[in-house]
Amino acid sequence: LYSTYLGGFGNELCWDLAVDSAGRATLTGSTAAADFPTTPGAFDTSLDSWYDAFVTRFNADASALEYSTFIGGDNADYSHAVAVDSAGNATITGYTHSPNFPVTPDAADSSYDAQEIFNAKLNTDGSALSYASFLGGADSEYTTDIAVDDTGRVYLTGTTRSPDFPVTVGAFDTTYNTTADYSGDAFLL
Repeated sequence: LYSTYLGGFGNELCWDLAVDSAGRATLTGSTAAADFPTTPGAFDTSLDSWYDAFVTRFNADASALEYSTFIGGDNADYSHAVAVDSAGNATITGYTHSPNFPVTPDAADSSYDAQEIFNAKLNTDGSALSYASFLGGADSEYTTDIAVDDTGRVYLTGTTRSPDFPVTVGAFDTTYNTTADYSGDAFLL
């Protein structure tokens, strides 16, 4: 039905997409291109480091961008997954090396410890962050997928190398089990 390029003069890594009920594709990934196409009024229209996360929404026939924005801080930021809720809000997850990643005042975790997971929700037109937070422990974490249910609850999965990764009381497994330096435990949040 259609095929199009997306990018600038630099490297782009597109990791995931979600299609809403109107047929609009929302893509996420990372870019090193300062001229990556952003839209007027988008949350962030300038590359902040050598790699920033991006979120781009096409219209239903991919003839135009509804919005396109960078998300990141002063160091590398990588978005790996996107989900779109019934209201059209895009929520992304990935990992960041940026202590100044733009977390919101109501963030569950606003302190950067190491390579951190981030979870960020954009409003429907991509002009603002509705919510953004770090998540992790003293070592590194990676996320691989995200889902949003009908109530708007967000689910994340990935790998952690942090024995102090935040777990809840009564969870299936509250003990960090990995002893090898190069691997980690899976998590579901």
